[in-house]
Amino acid sequence: MKKEDKKYYSVAKDYYNRKHHYSIYRFFRFFVKLFYRQYCVLGKENINEAGIFIANHCKIHGPITLQLYFPFKKRIWTESQVCFYKSVSQYSRNDFLKEKRGLSKIIYSILLFIPSFLLVPIMRGSEVIPVYRDKKSIIMLRKNLETIKEGISSIIFAESPEPYSKYVNKLNRGFVDAGRLVHSKIGKCPFYPIYISPYLQIIKIGKPTYYNYENNAKDEKERICNYIQDEITKMAEKLPVHQVVNF
Repeated sequence: MKKEDKKYYSVAKDYYNRKHHYSIYRFFRFFVKLFYRQYCVLGKENINEAGIFIANHCKIHGPITLQLYFPFKKRIWTESQVCFYKSVSQYSRNDFLKEKRGLSKIIYSILLFIPSFLLVPIMRGSEVIPVYRDKKSIIMLRKNLETIKEGISSIIFAESPEPYSKYVNKLNRGFVDAGRLVHSKIGKCPFYPIYISPYLQIIKIGKPTYYNYENNAKDEKERICNYIQDEITKMAEKLPVHQVVNF
């Protein structure tokens, strides 16, 4: 009987059949960690199993902080455009050049060309979950399911531009669909709230709520999002007075 090939996680493909070492990502992570401040993690005792973690974005600090200091194995949901060479350059220009005009826009376009192409091996090396907003979203949901099945947690920055409280914006509801799929295949799916404070250098993890498959899907989206928004706010309020870095 032929031995089944081992399958390794891949951002860009269904899977790899050999392990990748991602030297560019490892070097970049080591370099950033040399200069980025150490964070204290509170609430690790609330994590009983792999699940979906929802965190406040706090600009660039959220993704960097959890990539460096989240205490367990994880994969972070990330815009799919930065995971592929054919789309990363255009995405970078759209994101960074919106306010540029004339000659400065041309200069910045040239300067962004090389760094934008470094994003792809960095994102693939960190094993992100690519986020799609079209019919390819099924790939995102499958990657998330694969991640949870492996005992690895997924992290989502789901804030919208609309404020909810001083500490967190209202959450986009779509991410809850990932929990519905995980529950249907595994039998449960915990959602954990996370509050990040760059000012205090703290990552605070709250107690989870579990997806209720018997509930109406729309109502369950509201329940889970309201729970996470409220818990993030409560966790932040219990910390010492601090400057808030918003979305």
